[in-house]
Amino acid sequence: MECEPEEKEPDSVEVGECPEGKVYHSCTEQSKGVACAPTCRNLMLNLTCPPNTPCISGCVCPPGLVLHQGECYYPENCPCAWLGLEYLPGQVVETSCYRCLCHRGYFNCSYSPCPAVCTVYSDRHYHTFDGLEYDYQTDCQVYLLKSAGETEVSIVAQNKDCYESGIVCMKILVVHVGLTKIYFTDNSGNPSPSTVVGRGSEFELWNAGYYTVVHFSSQDLTILWDRKTTVHIRAGPRWK
Repeated sequence: MECEPEEKEPDSVEVGECPEGKVYHSCTEQSKGVACAPTCRNLMLNLTCPPNTPCISGCVCPPGLVLHQGECYYPENCPCAWLGLEYLPGQVVETSCYRCLCHRGYFNCSYSPCPAVCTVYSDRHYHTFDGLEYDYQTDCQVYLLKSAGETEVSIVAQNKDCYESGIVCMKILVVHVGLTKIYFTDNSGNPSPSTVVGRGSEFELWNAGYYTVVHFSSQDLTILWDRKTTVHIRAGPRWK
């Protein structure tokens, strides 16, 4: 960086004119003053002041305290920032993928295996569990999910032509988990009467806005269907 001194002198602050909690620093002392005042941010990032930084007199935090948004903090009380919000030391941010504990201005995080989501939408678009995108148009049945383990799990979708117009209006879904088979053959969101519920594969079904949700808690599997052409499948880490 190329630096130029400011043309106008900063407003002078006399000793004793600092706001409560701060002290006046004069450049006659052996430090860089306001330019190198310690803050929660540079403490967290372990930043040091460059040796050629020009000194600026002004109000700083007393020795042992650091600055954060105009206030002086003990370093151990520095808050942590997360998605635009601040958290105090000891507070936790937690999801199914990680648990983060705020400590001295930064988060200590531990990570765990995450669920994954695949999505199919329109008559041909597929977004896989691995984050890949495919376009595949067909009138045939398509496996959206098929297990490779002992528990038999599969979800099959098929495009449905509306009134023989050539326009796909919805997907017929067959959800197969263990001894349970759920058929969705119309856009009511209700399973077909041919649905079979077997022991050990019980499920919950409810409506959420435009979506019908099917949740198998024992299998850690959730299907969201908009009763048209969009299906989201959330599979727990056991299926990785």
